[in-house]
Amino acid sequence: MPVIELETGLARLSQSFASSKSSPEHLSNQYDLLEKGLYQAKNKKVISPLSAGEEVRDESRIRTIKDRLVNLGYLKTDPNNTQRNQSFRNAVIQFQKDAGISEDGWSGLQTWDAIQELVSFETPSNLFRWFDGDHPKPALKRATHLRLFVLGLCPTKPSDINVGKNHVFGGLNQFVKVSTMLDLSVDQLKPELCFETLSLLFDQDGLIAKLAKSKPMRSRDKRHEIHAFVMNVAKIELWMLGLKNITPNGHDSKDRNFANRSQSVDTNYYLKRSSDFYKAIRKYWEIHLEPDRSNTRAQQFLVDRFSLFFKQIYQDTLLSEGSHNEEVFTYFNDKSQKKKLNNAWNRVLNFGAKLWDGLKRVWNWIKNLARKVIDFATNIVRIGYDYIQRSFSFVTTSIEVVVKTVKFFMNKEIEGSDIRHALVQHDLDFDFISIVNLRANPERVSDLGVLLAHRASGFSLSSRILGMFIDLVKKAVKATFTGFLFLLIGLINLFRDAASIIVELDRWKQKEEELMKSSDLPQSA
Repeated sequence: MPVIELETGLARLSQSFASSKSSPEHLSNQYDLLEKGLYQAKNKKVISPLSAGEEVRDESRIRTIKDRLVNLGYLKTDPNNTQRNQSFRNAVIQFQKDAGISEDGWSGLQTWDAIQELVSFETPSNLFRWFDGDHPKPALKRATHLRLFVLGLCPTKPSDINVGKNHVFGGLNQFVKVSTMLDLSVDQLKPELCFETLSLLFDQDGLIAKLAKSKPMRSRDKRHEIHAFVMNVAKIELWMLGLKNITPNGHDSKDRNFANRSQSVDTNYYLKRSSDFYKAIRKYWEIHLEPDRSNTRAQQFLVDRFSLFFKQIYQDTLLSEGSHNEEVFTYFNDKSQKKKLNNAWNRVLNFGAKLWDGLKRVWNWIKNLARKVIDFATNIVRIGYDYIQRSFSFVTTSIEVVVKTVKFFMNKEIEGSDIRHALVQHDLDFDFISIVNLRANPERVSDLGVLLAHRASGFSLSSRILGMFIDLVKKAVKATFTGFLFLLIGLINLFRDAASIIVELDRWKQKEEELMKSSDLPQSA
């Protein structure tokens, strides 16, 4: 696993940023060192962004994809093995075929987005995408099977031999039965692979909101039937919060053994204090109640009190005002947190699915609970990791745009010029001259003008982003952050300070693609 060196590495870049020189040659050298430093961080897997046309290479994403392919029954190999061998590619191709996406065998952006949407617990699923008319695609059938298993409603995970009507419909029957008992839907659900039933099954937020309003069950038999379901829904939330020894693994766990009928009260069930689930519930309540009350609240989870847990979860995850969380940026810029930040960063790089699942949850928990969030440093870094990935993409794009637009305008005759329509040239002093043919096609002249204005705006936006990033990295250097850490500090601060410019650059990229598709002018940037 890569180690972030705090006291060594990227020394030349650090010295360059610490210098007060501001000549064009010095600035050009900084751009060059910056680009090398960023790609060095990428190659060492400290930063691992994913863009269209690029295959997943970082171990965390590969572990996540393998883990989900194994859980969906496409792959039998150990997900901790991060090798992209032929069996892995075959599994990817079969998943792509079942999902109705390009069957290229690449574990790239389209595959990542599809598998996230089907398996992630908090990614809003566009279920219409996974239907062919009224018929669910094979990938959705497997994802439904897996979701039923994880919620304790189906005894097996999907595999090539057991993805069939009996397994899926048995779980759907149980889901409809439990939903009716708990009054989870205003509609009469059908135990079928239909949009209405699956839209509730895949809506973790909706299940939490409904369970928060659950009323006590008087019937012991009914309570026993719903135990596996409510415990596994709770387990998903505790797992996304980052609690140790908790995994959303449905019937593979010993949850059924956790419930034990009291000898003194015939109708009540309690959790065993030795169970991981009990410890996790108790730990959760410790951040909301006094420690002596957390034990009681945990013990009463199965005694008609699970609605209190889900009510608190629901309140914790309500969206707060503001698009960014200052707590994250403050923590990353606190010099006293360097050691914790380094240790937490190395932990999350090895997380796999837990790194990518629950970011929205953690964001809202931190906003609403501040430092009461379990494993605060690790969860801060998980959010920061997401910011840094996106910032990295925009900084590297900015470098590319600056280089290419400079080359574009350095040509004596601007690409796209045509003597039959319009010429744009510059002299040795870089004074630009535009010449329009009286017989020119107005549309071609207009296209060239739009292209020139567009490239100029791209240069301006990219230069502003790079200028801000260099200033932020300089501040990190002066604050004694060194090595890869000062790059990370600069990237996360850029996400906050250049948010509006980043949005503009994103629009610029979209317009660039549109211009290249709609125009026959040369693609030079």
